[in-house]
Amino acid sequence: MILSHDSCGHELRTTVVCAHCGDQVRLHEIHAHAGPSFPQRLLDNPEVAARFGISADT
Repeated sequence: MILSHDSCGHELRTTVVCAHCGDQVRLHEIHAHAGPSFPQRLLDNPEVAARFGISADT
């Protein structure tokens, strides 16, 4: 799917920016972490916990 801007007809290009500082974010500058509503039963799985760089024992 290609999204286009109605006003000018050109394709859209997305840029991810930090909500705090406004800097453009690149892939090598990010990491994922489990949020407050992430299911504990999934974090108890060592394979899932490892994806977040945590020990399933915590």
